[in-house]
Amino acid sequence: MHFVGASVSTQRAMIMTGLVLLAVVFDRVALTLRTVAVAAIAILLMAPQSIAQPGFQMSFLAVIGLVAAYEVLNKHYYMYGQSTVSKAGYYVLGVILSTVIATIATMPPALYHFQQVAVWGVLANSIVMPLMVFVVMPLVVMILAFGWLPTFLLFYPLKALAWAIDFIQAVAEYIQDLHMSVVTVAAPETLLFIGTITGFIMAAIFRDVTRRSIAFSAFILCLLAMFITRPPNIVVPGDGAFVGIVEGKTLWLSNKGDGFTTDIVKSVVGASRIGYFKDEDAPVTCDVSGCLYTYEDRTIALPLSTEAMKEDCQSGQAIDYMVFNQGGIERDCPAVSKYRQFDFFDRYYNGGMSLYISKEGFERKLVERQKRMWAQ
Repeated sequence: MHFVGASVSTQRAMIMTGLVLLAVVFDRVALTLRTVAVAAIAILLMAPQSIAQPGFQMSFLAVIGLVAAYEVLNKHYYMYGQSTVSKAGYYVLGVILSTVIATIATMPPALYHFQQVAVWGVLANSIVMPLMVFVVMPLVVMILAFGWLPTFLLFYPLKALAWAIDFIQAVAEYIQDLHMSVVTVAAPETLLFIGTITGFIMAAIFRDVTRRSIAFSAFILCLLAMFITRPPNIVVPGDGAFVGIVEGKTLWLSNKGDGFTTDIVKSVVGASRIGYFKDEDAPVTCDVSGCLYTYEDRTIALPLSTEAMKEDCQSGQAIDYMVFNQGGIERDCPAVSKYRQFDFFDRYYNGGMSLYISKEGFERKLVERQKRMWAQ
């Protein structure tokens, strides 16, 4: 599988299926966290870099959550009736519960890597999964088994399959159009992400109720912190394509830039809308030579040319910070301290910038080129 390019989730599924069948042959417990651990170790031995990939993280976190949850719930399964109605209720509840568990388990990597999470996934899966299990999959198996028959004999099964697939697509489109179907956030810190995953795994591993409760509480707190991560106020990408200002869920740009960089920055700051400095409702005051942005009673100068930069420096106007993306700022600029400047040379030698503004002052974070998750 590894050599033919199978995805991490496919490799995990195949390895775990083999282990489960082997456990059944030897009359052992088929599905435990040990099975998940063996699958993870096998994949990491073949491709250690997989641990940093979203596919690896989301696949294994979902399985860990499901296995741990059902290990607990299984103990209480036989406390209730075993009638047909009870079993049907168990199935519906199992579909909903599995979706909830998998959604919560995969939230940390979804928020960290993609800065978004689907809110109505539980509702969509609750509607679609019974149809997949009782209609789509039996029809697919039947059509494959009797594929040697003339096509007209398979007309109604194919028609029913097409109807089921169209219904699933309609549900997906309806859920996608619901209000708040996707929640976007700013990119969380790496340490917060690691802490969230650690809390989740510890909650799954611990058998003691007290320890499990503490670990799960830590996981929930870290997960909530990921949702309220504060985005920067001003961003400058490493290629200097534009200067961006983040106001609410809108990313305001000095110029259009290239689509790829814009999409990346928009995702990282958790924005859902793009605006431009030239728009009437933009939070900046601009003329032909540059712009001024005011936040928390602090003024940030955004000159667009060397002449505008020199004019701002000599104007005598109180400037708290200057961002000049097109060239170098004069080091003897009397309007602003050299420690509150970011220009072309800063970007050239250090990479892009995220600037956080508060009443206490400024916090500048440089985004180094080619920086990998494990180097942060």
